[in-house]
Amino acid sequence: MLITMSGKHAKRFQISKMDRLDALERRERQPAAPLLEILRPRAGEVVVDLGAGTGYFAIPMAHMVRTDDGGGRVIALDAEPRMLEVLGERAAGAGVAEAIVPVAVSGADTERLPVEDGGADLILAVNLVHELDERSRAFDECRRIVAPDGRLAVVDWDPEAAMDWGPPADHRLAAGEVEEELRSAGFEAVSRLRVYESHYVLVARPHGTAG
Repeated sequence: MLITMSGKHAKRFQISKMDRLDALERRERQPAAPLLEILRPRAGEVVVDLGAGTGYFAIPMAHMVRTDDGGGRVIALDAEPRMLEVLGERAAGAGVAEAIVPVAVSGADTERLPVEDGGADLILAVNLVHELDERSRAFDECRRIVAPDGRLAVVDWDPEAAMDWGPPADHRLAAGEVEEELRSAGFEAVSRLRVYESHYVLVARPHGTAG
């Protein structure tokens, strides 16, 4: 699968730090609500959460997309089965287990995302892109699965922000660099937003559908 991490630089988030994914510090510095108010996942939509972890964004998005007739779902992808187990437990406790599809992905970069062509209305990648070994391949795959009128949101650590939390400076990627890679993959970066002090947010759409 396209989400391959660098062992040499140890960029991948360690499962031993799993508790940090839902810690008070994160909720204060990176609350889910402001981002979701901008992205506005709608009832009935299919959302793909890349690197979903324990469900920090997946669970509130599931509340937004589920419908009474079972439509709408969040496909939660992660390379750590244990995180997905916790996500499943939390989703059940929140009453949205039926709206979340946890999928454990391997590190084999010959595989594809387990989503059909054009099957995702929204793709969300939070705190993930800087970990990827094959970003161009990842963005190509996102372009394959995004719906013609869908969008991809990349939220990642800003190298120009304060370094008092998050990965070191040499692991971070400039927003402009990521934006160019999105364009090369067939996206248009329609907005660069400052939602969080320590992160940039890029919202991109397939070519010809920006706006």
